[in-house]
Amino acid sequence: MLLKTFILSSVAMAVMSATPSLRLQTGSKTIVDLAVSTPDLSTLVTALTAGGLVKTLSAKGPFTVFAPTNEAFDKVPAAELARLLDPANLKDLDALLTYHVASGSVFAKDITNGEKIKTVEGQSVTAQIFMGNRIFINNAEVTTADIAASNGVVHIIDTVLSLPVPPPSTKNIVELAIATPNLSTLVTALKAGNLVATLEGTGPFTVFAPTDEAFAKLPSLYRQLLLDPKNVKTLQKVLTYHVSAGAVLSKDIVDKEVIRTVEGQDVIAHVTKAHDDHIMINDAYVTTADVVASNGVIHIVDSVLMPPDMLAIGNLTAATPGLTTLATALKAAELVDTLNTAGPFTVFAPTDEAFAALPKASLAYLLEPSNIDSLQQLLKYHVVAGSVKSTALTNGESVKTLEGKAVSVTVSATGIKINSATVTTADVLALNGVVHIIDEVLMPSDLEIPTKDIVGLAVATSDLSTLVTALKAGALVATLQGAGPFTVFAPTNEAFAKLSPIFLKLLLDPSNVKTLQKLLTYHVVAGAIYSNGLTNNESIITVEGEKVVAHVVPSGGFEEVCTRCDCTGRFNIDYTFLGHFDGADKGFIAVEANRACKTKTFVYQPGTGAVWCRLKDECDTGGQPISGDKQVYRARTTVGIKINDAAVTTADVRALNGVVHIIDSVLMPSGMPHLSYGNYTSL
Repeated sequence: MLLKTFILSSVAMAVMSATPSLRLQTGSKTIVDLAVSTPDLSTLVTALTAGGLVKTLSAKGPFTVFAPTNEAFDKVPAAELARLLDPANLKDLDALLTYHVASGSVFAKDITNGEKIKTVEGQSVTAQIFMGNRIFINNAEVTTADIAASNGVVHIIDTVLSLPVPPPSTKNIVELAIATPNLSTLVTALKAGNLVATLEGTGPFTVFAPTDEAFAKLPSLYRQLLLDPKNVKTLQKVLTYHVSAGAVLSKDIVDKEVIRTVEGQDVIAHVTKAHDDHIMINDAYVTTADVVASNGVIHIVDSVLMPPDMLAIGNLTAATPGLTTLATALKAAELVDTLNTAGPFTVFAPTDEAFAALPKASLAYLLEPSNIDSLQQLLKYHVVAGSVKSTALTNGESVKTLEGKAVSVTVSATGIKINSATVTTADVLALNGVVHIIDEVLMPSDLEIPTKDIVGLAVATSDLSTLVTALKAGALVATLQGAGPFTVFAPTNEAFAKLSPIFLKLLLDPSNVKTLQKLLTYHVVAGAIYSNGLTNNESIITVEGEKVVAHVVPSGGFEEVCTRCDCTGRFNIDYTFLGHFDGADKGFIAVEANRACKTKTFVYQPGTGAVWCRLKDECDTGGQPISGDKQVYRARTTVGIKINDAAVTTADVRALNGVVHIIDSVLMPSGMPHLSYGNYTSL
């Protein structure tokens, strides 16, 4: 587009120079109109037409155009002019023409001697002023200045401006990299990958060269693995993904161009204004372009380019078309970083279509932040420790997953199945393992994904029939069938039966619907709050506007398992820190351990009050003594929960749009109005 702008501008300038009276015009014509109406700019118009830029360069501008006359173009060798006008060389024509255009309207009075004027092409021209009024742009003299157009100004010149030609380099690509301090890590990698001799060869090559900072962005694990001699093939794969055959200058790169690398896979170029008019290669910005070597050209980039099949698994899913939902789920489950660690892992990766085959409400439930435990269970059922390629899978094999349960493998002449899911693409290699793409989501046998929303759940629960009647009378059914999520403290039929019959009758009378809604919404909280997320004396604001208070109390005990025993103190592996508890309130600690630790085992250190929860039922270290004066306990307690004065009899009944806690009393908000029914009024 910039090229088109330049051409239009050039055309307009030529028109003005050919007809001096044009300078007297008020600028009613665009630069293009001026050029088209000026005979001495016909060659420029021809170039404009060859580039297909007339329509594009009818832009608002403003532009300053240094417009060569026909005589100026006559100075160009005929063969070179013909080459420029050949459609095959459109990029070169664009570069030449946009080198004659600057942004903004710059009149002669504004030009200073020695001034550098940046052109749309990207490089600058130099203005020189002789004898007070003779203006030169590079080696071209302005013969007619200040021809005003509606979208800029034209200065007609007597010579076509030649693009600067960088001096030939005497150094090859490797020598240039060695001479560039910020490419020292790349040089180290080239040596480790035995690629120095290759890039010292004849070429030519184009190298997208990551800076030291680009390499520093990689996790330290990546750098260690890449530079490990036993991974030389992997390093070569990554490095050759930064090299393409031929010397391609930045001016020759177009937006969305697909560039085949020596590694065999493609990178994609993005020419964008989002980063100071620079170029991106995949997701890496070109920070310095066109570093010319004797055997090619270097473009310095700010990120290491990773072949799609050499990303760590956590990032590979995000970069693989067709695995968008899986990538979203891994992020929601906070498992991306896990799958970017050393591993290795084998992942059975369901496609977007596989996730789409799940009920829409079930998928929404899994992605709800409050249901992260269920999502993690599902996703871990798709992950196996170790890198297992398809050729290592055997028919009838049972493979244990990180979730704990095993998947079954079927190998036949028609392919491979994991449970009932077919492997559609096998052996997608990653930096830390392998991915097998499958056409179904694998479901752990004990994963409970609700099939009903809150209202449907209440309807299906016989002891909540009075609540259902009340929801209908209060016109709240549609609300609690909505997306939510909601937490509902649901009174049983017996809870409603505790109310006086006349009070209940008044509540359900249509004339008292506002009062009924007030009562019911006092039982509803925005968001899904599970019992293990409640704390003692916590105030929770309800949809009605008032708060209810949660009371979490221990209703059992604990027992000491042993002292100075259990797993060794690998407290980020076998244990997770629970907190400091002053006063050695092991009863309270037991409650917390019961809620926070699946193993129900906790370690208490009397000297500091520090408490850790054990993460595994079986320790990797074989139950060796723990260090220090720590004591190990097994929680034998349950947690009693009350909401105000109502006891939670059944907690954590999951619904598609939230969670229900069944309670034994109806909660009463303050300020309940008097209810009237016939001759009766409640007090």
